[in-house]
Amino acid sequence: MLESVKVLVKKVLFIAYYFPPLGMGGTQRALKFVKYLPDFGWQPTVITVKDILYWARDDKMLDDLENVRVIRTDSFDFQRLYTKFFKPPLHQPHQRTKSSGKGKLEFINKHIIPFFFLPDNKILWKWHVLKTVEKLYKEEKFDAVITTSPPHSAHLIGHKIAKKYNIKWIADFRDAWTDGMYVYDKTLIHKNINHYFENKVCVKSDAIICTAPSVIDHLGRHVDRNKISFIPNGYDQDDFNVSQTKDNKYFTICYSGSVSQASRPDAFFQALVRIRENSPHIYDQIKVNFVGLDISGELDDAIKKYGLSDRVNIIGYRSHQEMMAFLVNSDLLLLIALGGDKAKYIPGKAFEYIGSGKPILLIGDVKDTLDILKNYSHCFSFFPFKVDRIAEKIEQLVQNRAEYIEPDPGFQQQFCRKNQTGQLAQILNQVTEIE
Repeated sequence: MLESVKVLVKKVLFIAYYFPPLGMGGTQRALKFVKYLPDFGWQPTVITVKDILYWARDDKMLDDLENVRVIRTDSFDFQRLYTKFFKPPLHQPHQRTKSSGKGKLEFINKHIIPFFFLPDNKILWKWHVLKTVEKLYKEEKFDAVITTSPPHSAHLIGHKIAKKYNIKWIADFRDAWTDGMYVYDKTLIHKNINHYFENKVCVKSDAIICTAPSVIDHLGRHVDRNKISFIPNGYDQDDFNVSQTKDNKYFTICYSGSVSQASRPDAFFQALVRIRENSPHIYDQIKVNFVGLDISGELDDAIKKYGLSDRVNIIGYRSHQEMMAFLVNSDLLLLIALGGDKAKYIPGKAFEYIGSGKPILLIGDVKDTLDILKNYSHCFSFFPFKVDRIAEKIEQLVQNRAEYIEPDPGFQQQFCRKNQTGQLAQILNQVTEIE
């Protein structure tokens, strides 16, 4: 008679402030990790915040959470309190305009609150998270906790949980902390405190994962680099199950995701102007879609400045599923990554571009991005000052649109979300000494 085999279920807390139904790319990493962790023997419990003031909302992404427990807490931070008391519409994307960021509330949120709260005002979420974890621990135990940043204060919360309940802790850095593009220290004192917190997180955590090699180099100043693993953002094959409705009348170029100062499309627009001047018959075959939020508030003005309204369409924010349909039904995918030596990132959209197998036109000067895309056989990379060469390449692609180079499946698969979650599960097993 065969004896029953007891399956060991391992439990992990996942602390993620930004999480669906919040939209945009920053929420997808945590979402896909918790979607696939059960496949590797880890049952996640997500702790996130209730509705907050945010750029966009995508309720469709909640479909990935059918078998995942998600606990939503209150918070004392500005984004939560504003939504709680003023109840703004949450179903509409908050498109930035020229006047955005000039109101009193924006000024207070950007310049006053950061002066008093370190590493960021989301530290005001800490009390609610700790109370929630305390209640959970009265009924069950957890083997590990994962915190993902930004906000970087999530790691300080993770340290508190790991220390109090004597469990292992993994810190996930989606972006750089100190010396990053989007961290603005008000004073030297603020900068030194942030460096202290960063060092504390690196030293006290049991493992660290990062989305870009340069972030590993940066954090490696605090600890042995063997403690840090590179798990980039990726793509979920399930997300490519969208309708094929390609319009063959045009050579369609798609830019997906938000437009910010780090992805200004001026060089691309200048290249289109060159094509219009030198090869109008090619120009007339081109259609460009910008699918995503214009965080810069300058996209429409730029299109008008270059006289490209007849070729370039601002689609605006769409659900991730709708965005993937635009991506799949395009001929060429536009990727822009600017910031130079200080930039430490690889745009999340890059991996969905890779997963699609489509040609990629990369305009950028960010080393991390250039290094990873150079291994993709169907990527054409240019520095932003190479406008003439960008124009030439677009013309070639339009004229030879039937030509197709099969990407390397092995290269693509390393960025599959399920495979990446397997890497995370392996790290969890190692730090908890579970085989």
